[in-house]
Amino acid sequence: EEPSIDDFIAVEVEPRFDLEALQRRVQYPPIARSSGIEGQVTVGVLVGKTGAIEKIKIFDSDNEVLNKAAEKAVSETTFAPALQNGNPVRTWVRIPVKFRLR
Repeated sequence: EEPSIDDFIAVEVEPRFDLEALQRRVQYPPIARSSGIEGQVTVGVLVGKTGAIEKIKIFDSDNEVLNKAAEKAVSETTFAPALQNGNPVRTWVRIPVKFRLR
C-alpha cells in the first residue's frame, strides 16, 4: 500500500540526492523568465526501496508556470533510498526547487 505524502514514516536516514545538481538541471521556463516570475515549487517524491522514483506530486507552488520545470528536474534526479534499521524503506521526500532570476 502506498504511503500518503502526509504520513510520518520513521527513518534513520532520509532519501539522499544531490540538491545542487538538481538545481543546475532546472530549466527556467521562458515565459517565467520574460515575465520576471521567481518563486519556489515544493515537489513531493515517493522514493522506493531501490531508490527509484515511484511517484511525483507538486506539494506547493508559488506559481504554476514553474511546476513542469521543477517536476522535470526532479524526475531526472538519482536517489538513494531511506533507511530504517539498515533496511531500505519506501517513503516520501519533499524537495524545494528554487527559481531565481539573476
